[in-house]
Formats: sequence, C-alpha cells, structure tokens
Amino acid sequence: MRSLAEIIEEYRERSYGAADDEWKQTAWELAIKTSYELEEWTTDELWNRGLPRVEEPRALGGVLKRLSNAGIIEKTDRVKTSNRHEQNHGRTITIWRSVLWDS
Repeated sequence: MRSLAEIIEEYRERSYGAADDEWKQTAWELAIKTSYELEEWTTDELWNRGLPRVEEPRALGGVLKRLSNAGIIEKTDRVKTSNRHEQNHGRTITIWRSVLWDS
C-alpha cells in the first residue's frame, strides 16, 4: 500500500505535467524574482504578484519542488493561513525561505 506522501507526490506531478510549459516558465521566473526580493514567502505572494491562473493551481507545487531541488528555496517548518479564501478556503500553506535573498 502506498503512503499518503507518495499519493500526494504523484498528484502534484500529474498537476505539474498537465500545466502549460509557458505557465511553468512564468511561475519559475516569478518565484526566482520573489526570492531575490523577499527572505521568506508563500505561494500567496506569487498569486498576488500576478501569476496567471491555471486550471490546476496545484501545479505550482511542482514548480516549488523543482526550485527546492535546485537549491533556490528551502521549506521552513512553519505555515500560515492562506489569504486566498475563495480559491483554497484559507487552508494552511508552507512558508518558504529564499536562498537567493540578500539583506
């Protein structure tokens, strides 16, 4: 039997794979720009900065995973309530730390 983490990972990758390549590139570039500007941020910051809506917003998880694997961001052990109540019902979201940010 697969673990919950494995199921979530599979779903994240499916969502990422279904997203348009142009959208993925836009998300990547916006996340890097944000990482230079902010020490810590959440996905809300990317949506608030104009990341275009996509049919499956969970595709952003695939972008974040790749940014983390590339050493650009690091997952913190902290979360906050999303301010995107209409889109995700105010669930908790991860706070990411930028490796690129320089005070």
